[in-house]
Amino acid sequence: MAIEEHEEQHGCLDIWIDEIVPCLKETATGDLKETVVFKIQSRYYLKDFNTKNGWRINWSKIPKDVEVYALAIRGSNEIQGLIGVKNDRSNA
Repeated sequence: MAIEEHEEQHGCLDIWIDEIVPCLKETATGDLKETVVFKIQSRYYLKDFNTKNGWRINWSKIPKDVEVYALAIRGSNEIQGLIGVKNDRSNA
């Protein structure tokens, strides 16, 4: 997935999906990398995921009612992406 525009509206990013794959694809080689998704249990862990380190937001400042999940390459501790999920019944 490639982010074409970095315009935030209503807490969402406008994105352009260039290809759907069941895992991550290394752009330089085309190799597919198996991934795992896991819930971040400690907000302290998110302190290094901030705008100073190239992330679009400061993940440690996400509201407590938002669950944060991470995407990583299987066998590696390096997080490739984060997503916050909130059950918002007002939009049902």
